[in-house]
Amino acid sequence: TGWLCSRRYVPSCPARLGHRRMATCDQRLFPVSGENPYAAAPMTLQILWFKRDLRLADHAALHEAAHHGPILPLVIIEPDYWRLPDTSFRQWAFWRGCIDDLSNAIAAQQCSLMIQTGDAVQIFEDLRRDYGRFTLWSHEETGNGWTYKRDRRVKSWAKRHGVDWQER
Repeated sequence: TGWLCSRRYVPSCPARLGHRRMATCDQRLFPVSGENPYAAAPMTLQILWFKRDLRLADHAALHEAAHHGPILPLVIIEPDYWRLPDTSFRQWAFWRGCIDDLSNAIAAQQCSLMIQTGDAVQIFEDLRRDYGRFTLWSHEETGNGWTYKRDRRVKSWAKRHGVDWQER
């Protein structure tokens, strides 16, 4: 499957959207994009939100998003989640290691994983203002009450702003 940014600007610093560097993704991996001279028409940016599914293989949302436009891979570190009583440092350390592995796998494709810290709704709003229209893709997470409420807030935000959110 072809995927990843297709020469999109991606923040090199997860803390600030203002500082950017050019991501140069191998065009062979993603044969059609809005900036590809061979594309028939510009395509909408696809933001792939990696929640707890930090893998490239067997990832339904990734596979489908790759057919719709250039992909910006995103991980959101949510401090409020990691403060919950049912999370631990051991879980954080494991998840952080998985983020590093995912980042390395994406870097092997000559692209960058965008890592943001904060509230998911605010981050998506910042991305909407920064990049304009996009489609949001993610794995349909089975989490706890906190992640369920967060996903409901994201869904409400997406509906208000005309963002198509595809969960797989």
